[in-house]
Amino acid sequence: MKKNIAYLKDVKILFLVYIINISACIFFIYNRIHGINESQRWVNRTIRTQLYLEQSLSYLKDAESAQRGYLLTQDSAFLQPYYGAFENTNEALHYVDSFTKDNPKQQKNLLWLKGLVNGRFLLFNQIFQSTDFFNETSDEKRQQLLKGKAEMDSVRNCIAKMLTEENLRLKERQDKKNRYIQVTLNYSLALMIFSVAIITFCYFWLVRELNKKMNGT
Repeated sequence: MKKNIAYLKDVKILFLVYIINISACIFFIYNRIHGINESQRWVNRTIRTQLYLEQSLSYLKDAESAQRGYLLTQDSAFLQPYYGAFENTNEALHYVDSFTKDNPKQQKNLLWLKGLVNGRFLLFNQIFQSTDFFNETSDEKRQQLLKGKAEMDSVRNCIAKMLTEENLRLKERQDKKNRYIQVTLNYSLALMIFSVAIITFCYFWLVRELNKKMNGT
């Protein structure tokens, strides 16, 4: 009777060890998967920041194309891409702002970029709303257009600078995610091997104890 009680007690202990091991494995894997998802979220955030920066530049290019068509033909139909470009550009920059809150350097660059964009659209409006532009001399027109070109070059340089910064952060975040995945795989494999070892030990121990019990009877 005492042997049966001791045997059952040992079985309960082994079963408890097995349950604890399985629970630890599940908890560890869950946390690692959560960590991988979080790393991927930061990677996606950086990619989206790049996309919105490129999108803002695209809207500005559309406005420039509208300006060229209008100045060449004096036909307001060419201004169609210009309408809404300012709002669309600011909307794209709004997303850039929300995605770079954790980066003071990018926030400073973004503030500079917003000023450049506002200045560029202000110059667009001055030309489009001017009734004297087409009556100005070639040199006066050239000076205004060169000023617009200089502002657009500044916008391009600022966006290029921000994209370079985001590329660096993207590489860091991708490397971090890859390390996280590799560590997760390594630890998961080690835990699986450990679990198999415990199950194997429990099996042979139970078989041995059962044989002892049967031989004893």
